[in-house]
Amino acid sequence: RSWLVGALLLGATLVSPLMALCGLGGVLLATATARLLNLSPDLIRSGLFGYNALLVSLGASALYKLGPEVLVLMAVAVVGSVFVTAALHSALGFTWNLPVLTLPFLFIFILLLAAGPGLKAAYLSVAVDPLAAHIALPASVELFLRSLGAIFFLPRLDAGLLVLLALLIYSRIGVLLALVGFGLSLLLGVHLMEVPDSMLPMVLGYNFILTAVALGGVWFVPSM
Repeated sequence: RSWLVGALLLGATLVSPLMALCGLGGVLLATATARLLNLSPDLIRSGLFGYNALLVSLGASALYKLGPEVLVLMAVAVVGSVFVTAALHSALGFTWNLPVLTLPFLFIFILLLAAGPGLKAAYLSVAVDPLAAHIALPASVELFLRSLGAIFFLPRLDAGLLVLLALLIYSRIGVLLALVGFGLSLLLGVHLMEVPDSMLPMVLGYNFILTAVALGGVWFVPSM
Protein backbone atom coordinates (compact mmCIF):
# COMPACT_ATOMS: atom_id res chain seq x y z
CA ARG A 1 0.00 0.00 0.00
CA SER A 2 3.03 2.28 -0.34
CA TRP A 3 2.73 5.09 -2.87
CA LEU A 4 6.48 4.96 -3.50
CA VAL A 5 6.48 1.23 -4.13
CA GLY A 6 3.46 1.67 -6.40
CA ALA A 7 5.20 4.48 -8.30
CA LEU A 8 8.24 2.27 -8.92
CA LEU A 9 6.04 -0.57 -10.14
CA LEU A 10 4.27 1.92 -12.40
CA GLY A 11 7.71 2.89 -13.67
CA ALA A 12 8.37 -0.75 -14.47
CA THR A 13 5.31 -0.84 -16.74
CA LEU A 14 6.37 2.46 -18.34
CA VAL A 15 9.31 0.77 -20.04
CA SER A 16 6.55 -0.12 -22.53
CA PRO A 17 4.46 3.09 -22.73
CA LEU A 18 1.65 1.42 -24.68
CA MET A 19 1.31 -1.33 -22.08
CA ALA A 20 1.38 1.25 -19.29
CA LEU A 21 -1.40 3.21 -21.01
CA CYS A 22 -3.50 0.05 -21.33
CA GLY A 23 -2.86 -0.76 -17.68
CA LEU A 24 -3.91 2.71 -16.59
CA GLY A 25 -7.03 2.51 -18.74
CA GLY A 26 -7.90 -0.87 -17.26
CA VAL A 27 -7.58 0.41 -13.69
CA LEU A 28 -9.71 3.50 -14.45
CA LEU A 29 -12.39 1.39 -16.15
CA ALA A 30 -12.42 -1.10 -13.26
CA THR A 31 -12.71 1.71 -10.72
CA ALA A 32 -15.56 3.34 -12.64
CA THR A 33 -17.34 -0.01 -12.93
CA ALA A 34 -16.99 -0.70 -9.22
CA ARG A 35 -18.43 2.72 -8.39
CA LEU A 36 -21.33 2.25 -10.79
CA LEU A 37 -22.10 -1.03 -9.05
CA ASN A 38 -22.05 0.75 -5.66
CA LEU A 39 -19.37 -1.56 -4.33
CA SER A 40 -17.63 -0.74 -1.06
CA PRO A 41 -15.74 2.59 -1.32
CA ASP A 42 -13.15 1.28 1.14
CA LEU A 43 -12.47 -1.76 -1.04
CA ILE A 44 -12.24 0.44 -4.13
CA ARG A 45 -9.70 2.72 -2.42
CA SER A 46 -7.72 -0.31 -1.25
CA GLY A 47 -7.09 -1.27 -4.88
CA LEU A 48 -8.91 -4.60 -4.62
CA PHE A 49 -10.73 -4.09 -7.92
CA GLY A 50 -7.81 -2.42 -9.65
CA TYR A 51 -4.87 -4.82 -9.50
CA ASN A 52 -6.61 -7.74 -11.23
CA ALA A 53 -7.86 -5.38 -13.93
CA LEU A 54 -4.30 -4.04 -14.25
CA LEU A 55 -2.91 -7.54 -14.80
CA VAL A 56 -5.64 -8.34 -17.33
CA SER A 57 -4.89 -5.15 -19.29
CA LEU A 58 -1.13 -5.59 -19.18
CA GLY A 59 -1.41 -9.24 -20.20
CA ALA A 60 -3.72 -8.52 -23.13
CA SER A 61 -1.58 -5.66 -24.42
CA ALA A 62 1.58 -7.79 -24.09
CA LEU A 63 0.04 -10.71 -25.94
CA TYR A 64 -2.09 -9.20 -28.71
CA LYS A 65 -1.56 -6.53 -31.32
CA LEU A 66 -3.95 -3.77 -30.34
CA GLY A 67 -6.91 -3.12 -32.60
CA PRO A 68 -10.64 -2.37 -32.20
CA GLU A 69 -11.53 -6.00 -31.51
CA VAL A 70 -8.76 -6.46 -28.94
CA LEU A 71 -9.61 -3.18 -27.20
CA VAL A 72 -13.27 -4.23 -26.89
CA LEU A 73 -12.21 -7.66 -25.64
CA MET A 74 -9.88 -6.03 -23.11
CA ALA A 75 -12.65 -3.72 -21.86
CA VAL A 76 -15.07 -6.63 -21.45
CA ALA A 77 -12.39 -8.61 -19.61
CA VAL A 78 -11.66 -5.70 -17.25
CA VAL A 79 -15.35 -5.27 -16.41
CA GLY A 80 -15.64 -9.02 -15.95
CA SER A 81 -12.70 -8.97 -13.53
CA VAL A 82 -14.64 -6.55 -11.31
CA PHE A 83 -17.63 -8.89 -11.11
CA VAL A 84 -15.44 -11.94 -10.44
CA THR A 85 -13.41 -10.05 -7.82
CA ALA A 86 -16.57 -8.93 -6.01
CA ALA A 87 -18.05 -12.44 -6.09
CA LEU A 88 -14.87 -14.15 -4.89
CA HIS A 89 -14.28 -11.54 -2.19
CA SER A 90 -17.76 -12.16 -0.87
CA ALA A 91 -17.51 -15.95 -1.09
CA LEU A 92 -13.94 -16.43 0.12
CA GLY A 93 -13.70 -13.49 2.50
CA PHE A 94 -16.91 -13.82 4.43
CA THR A 95 -17.10 -17.61 4.36
CA TRP A 96 -13.50 -18.72 4.92
CA ASN A 97 -11.66 -15.44 5.58
CA LEU A 98 -9.41 -16.05 2.57
CA PRO A 99 -8.00 -13.35 0.25
CA VAL A 100 -8.93 -13.10 -3.42
CA LEU A 101 -5.32 -12.62 -4.59
CA THR A 102 -5.07 -13.04 -8.39
CA LEU A 103 -7.79 -15.65 -8.87
CA PRO A 104 -10.02 -13.16 -10.81
CA PHE A 105 -7.14 -12.37 -13.16
CA LEU A 106 -6.41 -16.05 -13.78
CA PHE A 107 -10.06 -16.88 -14.44
CA ILE A 108 -10.65 -13.91 -16.77
CA PHE A 109 -7.31 -14.14 -18.56
CA ILE A 110 -7.91 -17.79 -19.53
CA LEU A 111 -11.22 -16.73 -21.10
CA LEU A 112 -9.45 -13.85 -22.83
CA LEU A 113 -6.86 -16.24 -24.27
CA ALA A 114 -9.63 -18.51 -25.51
CA ALA A 115 -11.50 -15.62 -27.16
CA GLY A 116 -8.45 -14.21 -28.98
CA PRO A 117 -8.30 -16.75 -31.85
CA GLY A 118 -12.02 -16.37 -32.48
CA LEU A 119 -11.48 -12.64 -33.03
CA LYS A 120 -8.46 -13.38 -35.22
CA ALA A 121 -6.31 -11.28 -32.89
CA ALA A 122 -2.69 -11.09 -34.01
CA TYR A 123 -0.08 -12.19 -31.48
CA LEU A 124 2.89 -10.00 -30.68
CA SER A 125 6.46 -11.28 -30.73
CA VAL A 126 8.54 -11.31 -27.54
CA ALA A 127 9.59 -7.76 -26.63
CA VAL A 128 13.19 -6.78 -27.32
CA ASP A 129 15.29 -6.03 -24.25
CA PRO A 130 17.43 -2.97 -25.14
CA LEU A 131 19.37 -3.00 -21.86
CA ALA A 132 20.55 -6.58 -22.33
CA ALA A 133 22.55 -5.57 -25.40
CA HIS A 134 24.62 -3.08 -23.38
CA ILE A 135 25.03 -4.85 -20.03
CA ALA A 136 26.66 -8.26 -19.59
CA LEU A 137 25.36 -10.00 -16.47
CA PRO A 138 25.76 -13.54 -15.16
CA ALA A 139 23.04 -15.76 -16.60
CA SER A 140 21.38 -16.38 -13.22
CA VAL A 141 21.30 -12.64 -12.36
CA GLU A 142 19.81 -11.82 -15.75
CA LEU A 143 17.19 -14.55 -15.35
CA PHE A 144 16.31 -13.26 -11.86
CA LEU A 145 15.74 -9.72 -13.17
CA ARG A 146 13.78 -10.97 -16.16
CA SER A 147 11.64 -13.08 -13.81
CA LEU A 148 10.83 -9.99 -11.75
CA GLY A 149 9.89 -8.05 -14.87
CA ALA A 150 7.78 -10.95 -16.13
CA ILE A 151 5.43 -10.43 -13.17
CA PHE A 152 4.13 -7.49 -15.25
CA PHE A 153 4.53 -9.32 -18.60
CA LEU A 154 7.80 -7.47 -19.24
CA PRO A 155 10.69 -9.96 -19.06
CA ARG A 156 13.26 -7.18 -19.42
CA LEU A 157 16.23 -6.08 -17.33
CA ASP A 158 15.03 -2.47 -16.93
CA ALA A 159 11.60 -3.55 -15.72
CA GLY A 160 13.15 -6.15 -13.42
CA LEU A 161 15.51 -3.59 -11.88
CA LEU A 162 12.60 -1.29 -11.04
CA VAL A 163 10.61 -4.15 -9.50
CA LEU A 164 13.69 -5.12 -7.48
CA LEU A 165 14.08 -1.54 -6.25
CA ALA A 166 10.42 -1.47 -5.24
CA LEU A 167 10.92 -4.75 -3.40
CA LEU A 168 13.97 -3.36 -1.61
CA ILE A 169 11.97 -0.37 -0.40
CA TYR A 170 9.09 -2.61 0.62
CA SER A 171 11.20 -5.06 2.63
CA ARG A 172 14.78 -6.32 2.69
CA ILE A 173 13.37 -9.60 4.03
CA GLY A 174 11.14 -9.64 0.96
CA VAL A 175 14.22 -9.40 -1.27
CA LEU A 176 15.88 -12.26 0.62
CA LEU A 177 12.74 -14.35 0.24
CA ALA A 178 12.62 -13.53 -3.48
CA LEU A 179 16.20 -14.72 -3.85
CA VAL A 180 15.46 -17.92 -1.93
CA GLY A 181 12.39 -18.60 -4.07
CA PHE A 182 14.29 -17.92 -7.27
CA GLY A 183 17.17 -20.11 -6.13
CA LEU A 184 14.79 -23.00 -5.53
CA SER A 185 13.21 -22.50 -8.95
CA LEU A 186 16.66 -22.50 -10.53
CA LEU A 187 17.56 -25.71 -8.72
CA LEU A 188 14.32 -27.50 -9.54
CA GLY A 189 13.72 -26.11 -13.00
CA VAL A 190 17.21 -26.12 -14.44
CA HIS A 191 19.42 -28.55 -12.53
CA LEU A 192 16.98 -31.26 -11.47
CA MET A 193 14.71 -31.30 -14.54
CA GLU A 194 15.35 -31.12 -18.26
CA VAL A 195 13.50 -27.98 -19.38
CA PRO A 196 12.75 -27.98 -23.12
CA ASP A 197 11.12 -24.55 -23.20
CA SER A 198 13.58 -21.65 -22.86
CA MET A 199 10.86 -19.51 -21.24
CA LEU A 200 9.98 -22.07 -18.56
CA PRO A 201 12.82 -21.20 -16.12
CA MET A 202 11.58 -17.60 -16.09
CA VAL A 203 7.97 -18.71 -15.58
CA LEU A 204 9.09 -20.94 -12.72
CA GLY A 205 11.14 -18.03 -11.39
CA TYR A 206 8.42 -15.45 -10.94
CA ASN A 207 5.95 -17.98 -9.54
CA PHE A 208 8.50 -19.18 -6.98
CA ILE A 209 9.39 -15.55 -6.16
CA LEU A 210 5.76 -14.54 -5.61
CA THR A 211 5.06 -17.64 -3.51
CA ALA A 212 8.13 -17.12 -1.32
CA VAL A 213 7.45 -13.41 -0.71
CA ALA A 214 3.75 -14.01 -0.02
CA LEU A 215 4.27 -16.91 2.38
CA GLY A 216 7.31 -15.55 4.20
CA GLY A 217 6.78 -11.80 4.04
CA VAL A 218 3.04 -11.14 3.94
CA TRP A 219 0.83 -13.91 5.33
CA PHE A 220 3.12 -15.57 7.85
CA VAL A 221 5.91 -14.50 10.19
CA PRO A 222 9.05 -16.60 9.53
CA SER A 223 10.21 -18.60 12.56
CA MET A 224 12.26 -21.67 13.36
